[in-house]
Amino acid sequence: PRIAHEIKSPLQVIWGHAELAMHWVQQLEGENLERAVESLEKILPAASQIQALVQQMFELGKPLKPSIEEIDLVREVDAILDDLVYLGALKNCEIERYYEKDLAHITGDRPQLDQVFRNLLINASQAMEPLSDRRLRVHLTTGATNTVDVRISDSGCGIKPDDLEHIFQPFYTTKTNGKGTGLGLAIAHSVVERHGGRIEVRSQPKKGTNFTVILPTHRN
Repeated sequence: PRIAHEIKSPLQVIWGHAELAMHWVQQLEGENLERAVESLEKILPAASQIQALVQQMFELGKPLKPSIEEIDLVREVDAILDDLVYLGALKNCEIERYYEKDLAHITGDRPQLDQVFRNLLINASQAMEPLSDRRLRVHLTTGATNTVDVRISDSGCGIKPDDLEHIFQPFYTTKTNGKGTGLGLAIAHSVVERHGGRIEVRSQPKKGTNFTVILPTHRN
């Protein structure tokens, strides 16, 4: 029922505006033409929302593809950070990057892991949106048991204790309507587990959140 509800909402928007567009397009003059364009402009984002939701549903629990390769996480995470800064997804954030020298490589599916880190970084940025003090820390270090630990910390609103135990469940979200589908963290958790790793989270309301992705290393 929850999946049906998540898909039904944007679908209703598409259906309603498609009907309106059909009505106004039949009378393409002046104000009617403007109304048709307005309706069509609302259809495309809603359709895109459904497409993204369906893709996320397919990704959830999806087995790893055979394209396993050696990955330098320092280079990978740094490139994702640069990309998000360029795109404006990390606006007004003070970013602290710390990468341990000569960090071991891992093996895995590059696109899937990119999705994990991109999602965590965007979540961190969104958690800090209402605040003037926006501090994002990205640290990559060697873990205790032949792992690479990627720690992403923010100075945002934090997560309530009651929510913490549910954040990796599909469709569970603490974001306001329209801000998320509740699938991002569920997919991230699934991807990391399939790579033999785990995600740890520590958070307190109004004191920020710290996600640590722990992945086994690959050594030559």
